[in-house]
Amino acid sequence: YTPQQAMAGHIVAAHSRVQNGAWWTLSSMLTLMLIAGTIYGFGAWSPALKEAYDLDQETLEMLASASHIGNYVLMDSGLLTARFGTSFGMALGCAYACCGYLFLYISIVFYPQQIPIGFLIGACALYGHGCGTIDNAVMTESLADFKEYKGYANGCIKAYYGLATATIATIYQALFRPNKSMFLLFLAVYSFVAGCTLIPVIYYTRGLVDESERKVTKKFRLLTAGIILFAIYFFMLQLFKEDISQTWWQVVFSTILAGMAALFMLPMGGWGTAVRPKAKIPPPFDLQPDSDDSGDSSTVSSSSSSSSSSS
Repeated sequence: YTPQQAMAGHIVAAHSRVQNGAWWTLSSMLTLMLIAGTIYGFGAWSPALKEAYDLDQETLEMLASASHIGNYVLMDSGLLTARFGTSFGMALGCAYACCGYLFLYISIVFYPQQIPIGFLIGACALYGHGCGTIDNAVMTESLADFKEYKGYANGCIKAYYGLATATIATIYQALFRPNKSMFLLFLAVYSFVAGCTLIPVIYYTRGLVDESERKVTKKFRLLTAGIILFAIYFFMLQLFKEDISQTWWQVVFSTILAGMAALFMLPMGGWGTAVRPKAKIPPPFDLQPDSDDSGDSSTVSSSSSSSSSSS
């Protein structure tokens, strides 16, 4: 196996158990990357933490730095992913993120001014580590499943990862404004629910992409176009957010859900039938004798004919 396949688990080296399974895996991983992208959403909920603990700006920046250190220092996550596979790495990342966000929510709502700053730093580092662990496992899986299309796959995943902050900010505007602490609870619940629903799909469907090059390229181009349109859409929302009423924010939230659901059109059977290479099965034995064997057989036949003539 290649290093990527070894990290992703032995089953990735084979084709998926389901038709277009690699696309089911990619769609699920893109949705899971919304959790990883929340590392850049610190500004959306940090005012609640600042108010609850009367923090100065330097302390707030220290908490943000702790989350980024947790996000980028991933040697342990890489080792665990290499040992137990990418599905384990994604589940571990979701658990880290859920626990970190939940601890911060409880600290703000139920124990304001009571939790030592060291524990808050640890919670920020924990959810940041969860975001990085998810990112690490997803990128490893995509390298194995789309080994002939690494540029397409990694580019789309990173682009969707970059849109995560805008997506999360829009969800906050639509559902939680101005309650920033409830937004923290949402991040914890989403990390848990997404992990429980999407990781089993990834584990069951992962495998090498098995469609023709033309169809794979076409799907990636459509996915790229969709990501670009959503990027423009989010930019316009942020540009005119002060003029959008709360009712219209609900409509915006519905369009985001529709866009996320549209990802799962990629593996649909209507896009084409899977093209899998036929396995070459060697014959149980060689029907043609080797050159050495032919010489031996001629010797045997000549000796047998001489013995019959002598008799």
